[in-house]
Amino acid sequence: MAAKERGLRWLKENDSPEVKEKRAVCGAGARRAHLTKARAGPYDSQTGGAPTPRIAPRTKWPSAVVDLADARDDRRLRDYQARLRAVLETNRKALSRLFQSGLIFTRAGARLGRDLLLAHQHLLKVADLLARLGELSARGARDRRDAEAEALYAQVQALLARTSELSARSDGLLARER
Repeated sequence: MAAKERGLRWLKENDSPEVKEKRAVCGAGARRAHLTKARAGPYDSQTGGAPTPRIAPRTKWPSAVVDLADARDDRRLRDYQARLRAVLETNRKALSRLFQSGLIFTRAGARLGRDLLLAHQHLLKVADLLARLGELSARGARDRRDAEAEALYAQVQALLARTSELSARSDGLLARER
């Protein structure tokens, strides 16, 4: 059948003028009637042809809402705790090397031992400050908590910097004496 005939096939000569007008308005590209009575959309064999929902069903439990400021504070606290553990381990190793090498009995070694013990005391203070910060995050009153937390973090940062400086000095002395 030619394309021209196929396009005009929907117009029949014996149709009434109303039907011809209606078919002319709809045009050749008009949507044809479905052969089945099923609705268009996804087919679900379990429900017998009823469409499946387009959105996922809600879960039994509502999803949690996360406060990003609290998550950021928790992450910052965990990072400082990890840094504290690393610096404590470095300090402990420096003290043990000082004793094992026998340098503790020299004048410079004794001074360095005192400095390393002072650094260890600083680290214990840092551990206490971090414990206080953990308690602060459990409490409410966000405005006051933020100001107090920033002051405590500044103290932690200063103590960790001082401790790192003392540990670096011990590494230099131990390297020279070898």
